[in-house]
Amino acid sequence: MRRIFLGIGLIVIGLLSHAQESFTVKVSLDTMQIDQVLDIEFMLKNVEGDFEPPVFADFTIASGPMVSSQFSMINGEVSQRKSIKYLVIPKKSGNVTVEKASVKTKEQEISTNALTIYVIDRDFQHTQKTNPKPISSTTTVKKRIMKRL
Repeated sequence: MRRIFLGIGLIVIGLLSHAQESFTVKVSLDTMQIDQVLDIEFMLKNVEGDFEPPVFADFTIASGPMVSSQFSMINGEVSQRKSIKYLVIPKKSGNVTVEKASVKTKEQEISTNALTIYVIDRDFQHTQKTNPKPISSTTTVKKRIMKRL
């Protein structure tokens, strides 16, 4: 009788687990010149759904979408990652915006935050040393998921 309860308990524990899902956007620079190429990468971790790219109103798409995916199963734990990358060139100087992207899953819609990039005109003389750096934004969703046997 003990073995039956132990077996049922292990099955119930195996069925209920917490999966960490995230949807991240990362850009290669926060400050750039108007003729530079900006690398925009959207990362989906343990998220399955339909990807809706942002409207690139302030940019010309030079390349993309470039998609890569990774799947792993270690000791019954499944992990999935998907990367969608665009190379874009700003159309104007000043503040330009990488609009939000979204993923529609069966349960909900997950969106990234919009990111602002400062674009310097080609003729701008650097009076101060600028130090451009990559920026990113992550949307994390915690929920309880049932595993199917």
